Amino acid sequence: MSQRDLVAELRAARVEAPPQVRERVRLVAAAAPAPLHRFTWRRAFVVAIPVAAAIAATFVVTRPTSHQTTCTTSFPPTPIVISSARSASPCRRRSPTTPTI
Repeated sequence: MSQRDLVAELRAARVEAPPQVRERVRLVAAAAPAPLHRFTWRRAFVVAIPVAAAIAATFVVTRPTSHQTTCTTSFPPTPIVISSARSASPCRRRSPTTPTI
């Protein structure tokens, strides 16, 4: 008998369980506890944290760049002096009338 014949014969054979085994399976199934709730706080956080990170990344990547700052200081802004090419501010500002060198 070849291996294929053996597999075919095993698949064709219908083995039935004895009534005692069937009754035991019914009792075990009836005594099984109800399934737990699928919603848990842990699962909610596992889903919510990557979603929040994706939304934050979208805002950071797609924010408008119309307001660009060249430097940031904690000093109050200094007035632009037209007669001087350089001001005391750590950021260099050019006045509209000062030619660029």
